[in-house]
Amino acid sequence: MGGGGLAQPKFAKEVHIRIFKRNGRKCCTTLSLEALSDLQTKPFVSKCSKKFSCNGSFNKKENIIKFSGDVRDELAAYLVEMGHAKKSSIRIHGF
Repeated sequence: MGGGGLAQPKFAKEVHIRIFKRNGRKCCTTLSLEALSDLQTKPFVSKCSKKFSCNGSFNKKENIIKFSGDVRDELAAYLVEMGHAKKSSIRIHGF
């Protein structure tokens, strides 16, 4: 009934963005992928690395994406902009 054949986008339940201090001034930002199951990791990491001018890597064992530097706010805004998550479902941890 209703809907007009338009599929509703699937949003993540909760997305966790964390920051970790490495040493001195250096830090890295991590994004947990437990809620983002339909995300293609390699193209996403590549786009984010270019957009935020930082290095990014995907860790299969821990199921997280790591970015060098503090890109928490930019990453949250990008996830909302691309439709991967709602703003209310993003949790930013650290500092």
